[in-house]
Amino acid sequence: MNNKQIVSILSLSSILLFKTNPAQALSINLYNGSGLPENQNYLAPAALDSAGQSVSMQTSIVTNGVAIDSNANNAEYSGYTNHLPNPLNPSGLVPINSSFPRLDRDIGYSIFFTVALDSNNNNFTDLSDDRAAFSITVIGTNNEGIELGFDSDRIFAQSSNFIREETTNNFTTSTFNSYELKVDSNGYELFANSLTTPILNGALRTYNFTPLASNPPLLFNPYETESFLFLGDNTGQAYGTFTLGAISVSSVPFNFSPTLGLTLVGFGIWLRRKKI
Repeated sequence: MNNKQIVSILSLSSILLFKTNPAQALSINLYNGSGLPENQNYLAPAALDSAGQSVSMQTSIVTNGVAIDSNANNAEYSGYTNHLPNPLNPSGLVPINSSFPRLDRDIGYSIFFTVALDSNNNNFTDLSDDRAAFSITVIGTNNEGIELGFDSDRIFAQSSNFIREETTNNFTTSTFNSYELKVDSNGYELFANSLTTPILNGALRTYNFTPLASNPPLLFNPYETESFLFLGDNTGQAYGTFTLGAISVSSVPFNFSPTLGLTLVGFGIWLRRKKI
């Protein structure tokens, strides 16, 4: 390696070390609120009956979104997801679109979504207070994420064992609200209608979920699926109708770090001393 090449390495190292401009966020519009989400190639409908078999999902196109009845067609689960069962391995899930961004808590990401909970009914079991007709589930890297359930007058976070924990006070979910679910290394925050103060916040969880013991049973474990997203009814113990509007995801792509810059600086100095 000649002196010119060594100088080039040192120059690149200095740029990486001292460059302070933040990386631009990567934003992808998963659903623009017009027509059906599946027509925009990032989300797909998913509905299962009490035996865990696929059934058709009851949807209707409305102004600025799609309305879903999670009690129609004997469906127990009804909603939209960015993963589907792997046809070659039924115990696994595969992404619908490979360009869906990686949800890394250390880098940070946000899920933006609009939803109105039109009706909410429980089956009045002992667990009914911990179940909701609409939930959003986000699982990032290291199987860490958060699941939020929506009641008619509040929003709550599910614990690692699916027990109601952090809860909002007197928040109306029946109106068409716009939310941002923000995740970073410090946990999650839920914002509503562009407010700067979160209506809910807390730590991320690693969920204890046994697929075959769920209701209905599953062959796969969404809570062990990296960069997993689901919006809808994911329980057989509650049902209702909800309207989904626009959905998008924003994440910060990889940015060079001072550590990398220092490493390359040291490598360049070593090369120069060795005179390779």
